[in-house]
Amino acid sequence: MRAFGKTIVISEIKEEVKNKLGLIITEANDRDIRYKLGVVKMVGEDVTSLKEGDKLYFDKINASELRLEGSKYLIINLSDVRVVI
Repeated sequence: MRAFGKTIVISEIKEEVKNKLGLIITEANDRDIRYKLGVVKMVGEDVTSLKEGDKLYFDKINASELRLEGSKYLIINLSDVRVVI
């Protein structure tokens, strides 16, 4: 597998999200959370600001899911990255 251009392949990191009262928000109820945490697995040749292993928040609305050899990956464009941690 190889990423092209400004494409980034990431794996989503499951976060435990809590509301103001401290209750854990389940995955089924997290529709209001637009940005998700992920770790970079691979970057295209036009992406110079990220490298494998970087953690970032990305816009989940534009992410495409890919399942390969039993693993789940998300494919995003560089413009979908919001914050690098």
